[in-house]
Amino acid sequence: MVSRARSAFKEVLGTMEQPKSPLLQRDPTIKGMVESIIRKVEAARDPENWPIEEYTDDFKKYHPADHQQWVWLFMQAAFKSRELADTLCILRGMGCELVPDQTYGYVIRPIIGGKGWQSIEQYNLTKEPLKDHTSELLPLLKQLGGKKI
Repeated sequence: MVSRARSAFKEVLGTMEQPKSPLLQRDPTIKGMVESIIRKVEAARDPENWPIEEYTDDFKKYHPADHQQWVWLFMQAAFKSRELADTLCILRGMGCELVPDQTYGYVIRPIIGGKGWQSIEQYNLTKEPLKDHTSELLPLLKQLGGKKI
């Protein structure tokens, strides 16, 4: 897919330098689509458009092994939904770990006792809001499973 995109963009960028290009004359919407992509990429680069919230890994001191995975997950979740990112941050802060999984990439597992949750019931109650974000969370966990972090 990347090589196809690179080839298509190379052709489009080359033709945009020639105002009378046959490609752009056949389909003038291409130029508008490229301009739209440019605006979106420039907006995404601007820190003013990034999520305002800062999500910290408060459980890192007790379970540092998966810290980088949580940081990545918080950031990606913040772009999807504030409630999703907030819930993940609370779950981690109260005591959860990310465990590699063949099916889902990673799964979130509560740590019961010690510095973690007082009970599985407490964890289950707190994770309730995730039910509304399953379609956003599962692809993130799958993507995280394929990353070298």
